[in-house]
Amino acid sequence: LALERCGVSLRIFSTKAPRAEPVNVKVARVRAPVTYLNFRRHGWTVLRANLRIARDLPGRYFPTMLRALRYGRRSILGRFFQAGYMADLLRHEPVTHLHAHFTTAPTQVAMFTHELVDVPYSFTAHARDIYADTQPSLLRAEMECAQAVVTVSEYNREYLHRIKPDLDGKVRCINYGLDLSEFNFRWPRASDPPPPIILAVARLVEKKGLGDLVLAADILRKRGHNFRLQIIGDGELRHQLRCRVADCGLQDCVSLL
Repeated sequence: LALERCGVSLRIFSTKAPRAEPVNVKVARVRAPVTYLNFRRHGWTVLRANLRIARDLPGRYFPTMLRALRYGRRSILGRFFQAGYMADLLRHEPVTHLHAHFTTAPTQVAMFTHELVDVPYSFTAHARDIYADTQPSLLRAEMECAQAVVTVSEYNREYLHRIKPDLDGKVRCINYGLDLSEFNFRWPRASDPPPPIILAVARLVEKKGLGDLVLAADILRKRGHNFRLQIIGDGELRHQLRCRVADCGLQDCVSLL
């Protein structure tokens, strides 16, 4: 939305089709056209596009396919075919740069597209995508071919430098943030304000670290701080988290909603 407000012309490519799940209301305000690259709905279109690219650019198509095959994963070969579809589209579109989020399918598609039609790309690396979902050899290739790499924390940036040290400042850190002007917040004026509320909204799964949050609340309580912690979400760890709250004796200040 901010890029569109600045007058940047955008085109969105999605590796997956939309599912029946909640959608942020801001999405409806995005004006950029969206093209879906998934096989389930566009299988024949993807195939025909790849045949055209193979016919017109055999010197790029087949070496790039061979590189995709060398990673030894069927899913990566699928990303190559999606890249063939996008590359065929980009030959007729005024797209000058690609940016992908997550080092998994989106960045793999961007990288193979770059190798096919030479459109430069950058990507944002987040969390699980770099530590669990992308093999180091593939992550190195993504960073080497990219024009720029963005990540969301200094810890991630240091990790990426360990994976590929010779990046010459290519990896930049942009921390998560909120536009606070969108929220009408006022400090309470009461002489005796209520305890501050710590709010967490997340799926109740291990990687979200909510168990650690409950332990941190226990530390705060033992140090004499008065607060309320509200955890909003659902997931497989709900019972375990309730038990941890009870074990720490935090039922009066920690609630799972």
